[in-house]
Amino acid sequence: MTWNIPDDAFARSVATFEGFCQLLLFQDIVDVSFLVDLSALSLEPEAIELDILYEDDDLLIVNKPSGMVVHPAPGNWTGTLVNAVLHHFGFSSEDVHRLPTACGAGPTPAELRPGIVHRLDVGTTGVIAVAKTVASFSVLSQAFAEREVQKTYLALALGGRKCFLGHPPGGGYVVDKAIARSKSNRRIMGVAETGGRPALSRVRALAKDREKMFVEVKPRTGRTHQIRVHLASEHTPILGDETYGWQHINRRADVQRPMLHAYELSLNHPSTGETMTFRGSMEPFRCFGALVSAAAYAASGARVNGARHSDAVAKSTTRRAAERAPDLGISTEQPSANQVVEVLGQQDLESFPRLQRPFVDRTWLMAKAGNGGNPAPNALRRPHLPKGPGYGGHGGSVILKATTQIESFLDIPQKVTAPHGADGHDTRRGRTGDDLYLQVPLGTIVRERIFSGYTTEEGRRIFLPQFRYQFLRHLDTYVVAKGGIGGIGPKSFKKGDMRRGTPGQRTRLELELRVLNDVALLGLPNAGKTSLLAAMSRAHTRIGPEEFSTTRPHVGVICFRDRVEVRVCDLPGLKHGAHQDKLMGRRILRHTYRSRALAFVVNVARGEKSEEDVLEEVEMLRQEAIQFDPLNAEKPWMVIGTKCDMLHRDPLFHLDSLFYRLRARYEDEIPVVGTSSRFGLGLTRCVRTLRQLVYPDMLEPRYRLGADPILKEHPKVLHLPYEGPLPSLGEYQSPTAGALPAIVQPKKLEP
Repeated sequence: MTWNIPDDAFARSVATFEGFCQLLLFQDIVDVSFLVDLSALSLEPEAIELDILYEDDDLLIVNKPSGMVVHPAPGNWTGTLVNAVLHHFGFSSEDVHRLPTACGAGPTPAELRPGIVHRLDVGTTGVIAVAKTVASFSVLSQAFAEREVQKTYLALALGGRKCFLGHPPGGGYVVDKAIARSKSNRRIMGVAETGGRPALSRVRALAKDREKMFVEVKPRTGRTHQIRVHLASEHTPILGDETYGWQHINRRADVQRPMLHAYELSLNHPSTGETMTFRGSMEPFRCFGALVSAAAYAASGARVNGARHSDAVAKSTTRRAAERAPDLGISTEQPSANQVVEVLGQQDLESFPRLQRPFVDRTWLMAKAGNGGNPAPNALRRPHLPKGPGYGGHGGSVILKATTQIESFLDIPQKVTAPHGADGHDTRRGRTGDDLYLQVPLGTIVRERIFSGYTTEEGRRIFLPQFRYQFLRHLDTYVVAKGGIGGIGPKSFKKGDMRRGTPGQRTRLELELRVLNDVALLGLPNAGKTSLLAAMSRAHTRIGPEEFSTTRPHVGVICFRDRVEVRVCDLPGLKHGAHQDKLMGRRILRHTYRSRALAFVVNVARGEKSEEDVLEEVEMLRQEAIQFDPLNAEKPWMVIGTKCDMLHRDPLFHLDSLFYRLRARYEDEIPVVGTSSRFGLGLTRCVRTLRQLVYPDMLEPRYRLGADPILKEHPKVLHLPYEGPLPSLGEYQSPTAGALPAIVQPKKLEP
């Protein structure tokens, strides 16, 4: 057998699975020797268990497991889906011709893939269709070719922290990139900048955590490895993908296959024309429980990021709530009105994904100033040169400088050394080393670690911190290590000796950050502190459904129209025993040191039978703050109730009960404000109350508009361009009329 090789064959490195060929020159005739006798191949039924989702006389829908090849191919002649389907139908090797085939389609002979209308990769799980008759095979093949079949895939992608910037969870975007075989490795595919076959995929993020993201992909075309290539091109490869993924994360996650699942297949029945939808199970992703539960909630029609569905009919709303009920613990098939409100009133699954930088509020620093330079041997002091040529240069100092441009000690190194002074020369002095400036955030406390004279059992020295300085103003500086003094030449002294350069200071420092703020928000996890701060100010960070989604303090500034600013600090959640550093409680409470007032945030939407009393929660939070720092007992405080829009959980009842019980327990009236961050309820009163706590003696200006004079003429229709003065709201003045009469001031009553 001979083949005529085209001109571009050498560039494309043509190869066949049946054998191999060695390309010599253009237009050469190449002999191909077959390694496998295709005529001798036969399909043998194998007793392999199948997970059948649907079957009738025309169609078979199977949930393919991982590791199963769809049809026989080189290296996988047995154990395929085709062998299992033949055994399920009760066929023998001689009855294979009874199943429909595609003549000459693809590199595999048609007889080796009977009934197969589309394929899945060996590591991909999910729904796959098999045609049982010639008519159904023709209809389904045409439907797949004309893109009439809707396919939905679920994938676990990497890069949850950085990916999808600009694409909020629940929203989607389109990847429209052509795909072609890689020029370096013909076995894999890649995005083609020029040429290639068009490929389009619609991607939607359902849920995410720190490293992974659960995505839904709907491919419009059906190219080889399309989803894997498209996600990898967006820097979000599929977890476990050894070909296109990140190998170091795959090894750490210990995943043996690509986490890609053909979840849904929607097609028209080849005989009846009825639209049928088949869904596979979520079993391949059960090991990622929390992330999959959140994704299932988002994929079931929930409102994500405040985007409501257009369905306003009550029947449709009840149906959507019933579909989402199993994920939320509702077992009944027909949920009640309260359960429907519970489902549709849930908090947003997650806010817009934002990059959260790690927050470092305590660190050790080893600072070494520069040494002074040595003088030249024959340096001489002269009257017109009092500093003397040939003297050594001074060493640079290490200086801390406060700034508002950084927020933590993340970028501060552990060891710093300032430049040394240069040695002197015959005719000029040595160069002085530049000072080394380290920027630190406002609120930094500087302590020097001094050796106590004691050591541990392991021989380590024990250092005790001593206070040195704290930064409270922008651009404030403090010298922590002073540079050495440059040396002086021998001819400057009577004895003829010289003074060498002195070494720079070496200091061990402990830096602690206590955030500058006016009001600190304290509360349990998931109390709504971050949502409240985002609603009152422009401080936006990640808002998630899980506990401790806030892992660092965030400061938001509330600006009033009289140029008064109130800095509000959102702290991570606290629990009982926080003053004893339970769940890093002391690291959280340290940021209340500079607060002028405390605001305890509690969730008042607790329902009729609440196990935890809201007043006991407020008392617990206040006692934790006081036990950590007794000065917190002298600070003014208030209580903010959140999630007041969830009326089916009786938030107003718990809010009123908390107000009257606090007033009965304390002599002073404690401010209690109910809010709803989602709808903006009570935020104005909450902001004003915070201002009164911080600035009790400063009155808030209230601008009032003067009253308009009484109208003497009714407004008329203008048929020509109006050239007179513009009337203000509530008054009218004719262009031909004179000035309006002055306002008559009422007479004062005399006693």
